[in-house]
Amino acid sequence: YAVDASTGAKRWSFKTPSTIATSPAVSPDDLTVYTASTDSSLFALDTATGAKRWSFQAAPLECGAPFTSLALSPKGDTLYPVCSTDIVKPTLLAVDAATGHQKWRLGGAGAAA
Repeated sequence: YAVDASTGAKRWSFKTPSTIATSPAVSPDDLTVYTASTDSSLFALDTATGAKRWSFQAAPLECGAPFTSLALSPKGDTLYPVCSTDIVKPTLLAVDAATGHQKWRLGGAGAAA
C-alpha cells in the first residue's frame, strides 16, 4: 500500500496473491513502484493510483523458490530479483522494468548465483 507522506493516510493498496517478500523499488522518475512476492511474482504498480502496469511470474523450473531480494538498476531499466531458500541454490533474474519481460537468468539448478 502507499501512504500520503504529509498526513500518513493510506492512498491506495494492492492485493498480491501471496505475501510480499522484498522491500519495494521505486523508478527514478517516481512513477512506478516494483515489489515481489513469495510465489516468485513481480509487480509494477503506478505510484499515484496503485494500478498494475504489469506482472511477471518466474517459471518454477527457473526459480523454484520465493524472491528474497529485489534491486533496480541505477537507470531504472532493469529489475534484478533473486530467488533462493536454504535448499534451493540462488537464481538471479534480469527483468525489463518497462515491460516485465525476462532478459536473462543466472544460477539455480545446482549453480551458485
